[in-house]
Formats: sequence, structure tokens, C-alpha cells
Amino acid sequence: MSVDGAGHGLGPTKARVMEVLLTDGVPVDCETVAERVGLHTNSARFHLDGLIAAGFVQKSFEKRVGKGRPRALYMATQQAPQVSEAHWSSLTRAMIIHLVNQQPDPLTKAKSAGRRWGESIAVGSRKGQEAMVGLADHLKRAGFASTVDTDDKRVMFTHCAFQTWDSAEQDPVCMMHLAMIEGYLEAADAPLEVEVLTRQPRICVAKLRQRTAGHDAPLT
Repeated sequence: MSVDGAGHGLGPTKARVMEVLLTDGVPVDCETVAERVGLHTNSARFHLDGLIAAGFVQKSFEKRVGKGRPRALYMATQQAPQVSEAHWSSLTRAMIIHLVNQQPDPLTKAKSAGRRWGESIAVGSRKGQEAMVGLADHLKRAGFASTVDTDDKRVMFTHCAFQTWDSAEQDPVCMMHLAMIEGYLEAADAPLEVEVLTRQPRICVAKLRQRTAGHDAPLT
């Protein structure tokens, strides 16, 4: 089933959650949604709660005989929008192609936008030494299968919707992600900064280091 939630303020991750519920058409539990979308259970529950608040999902509890806590079940309401992840991917790709073709220096524009994005995420998030935890939470909510290694000072993320794009189209997106992490860490008063973002076929790794003055992290 295809759904289009652009006019309802749904982001890509909530759109995928919504599509699972619309496709099944029967109440499902949070674990099922998390597995189908590729999210941690807590992240799936976060998005389901947001969809309940918007009136697009209703929550019930299974009827159970005997001891034990009944499972919470989720189902789309009649007000649920029709959402399609393909629509978001196509829209984003069109905007990126426009950025590449129309701007004399698209990577600089992408970096500026990414930093503002990261700064906005840092508002109300964890600060200082706990900033890495807040960053991990955001990446999971955004749909990345991310891992934050505080010992090795690395942020690794997979499940990227842009990994099949041409390299010229990927570059601004990757630069925006790099700058998002930079902007977030700086605005969250973290003692770390991005040293380099390295792209591989199925995983991207942001190597972090202690903050210094005037460093400009490269994209490789």
C-alpha cells in the first residue's frame, strides 16, 4: 500500500511506521513495527506515540486470560494519511539535484544548512559529556541504524536511504550529515568535534576527536 503524508507533516520515519500499520490493517505490537521498519523498539514506540497524538493511530491492549501484562497493540485510524517513502525519496532527490545544478558551490551550501540543522537538534537535548547520547537518540529517530562508540570516539550509521544515489548527488547529503553532527556537538557544548567522515558502501563512520580551534572536517 502506498501513502503520501507530505501534507500532514509526517517525516520519513513516521511515514514508514504508518505504512506498516496501513499495510497490515490489523492491530500489531511495537516489536513488530520496530522489526519491519528497522528501528530500536524504543524509537518505534516514540514514533507511534507521536502518531497517536496526531490522531492517526489508536492504541489498545490484547485480551489476555491469566497472569501477565497484556501487550499494547497499534492500528491506523480512519484519519490516517496515505504515506509513501518513495515520495519522500523522490522529493529529496529532486531538491538535491537542483542544489547541485544551480549553486556554484553546493557543498558549502549543504554544510551551512547541515550546521543549522544540528544546532536546532541540540536545543533541549543532552549537553556536555552526555551530548553523544542525545546524538545517538536523534539518529535512531531519524531511521539510521546508528552506533555511537564513546570509547573509540566514533559515530557509525547505516540504513541510509541515499546510499544508492550517484556520488554527485550523495556528496551534498553526506556533507549535510557531517555538518549536522558538527553543529550539534558544538551547540551542545560537547568536548568533541568531527575529525573526518568516511563513507563506505554500507556504512559511514564519523571519527571524533577533542575539540580544537579552526578545524574543518573533510569528507572522504
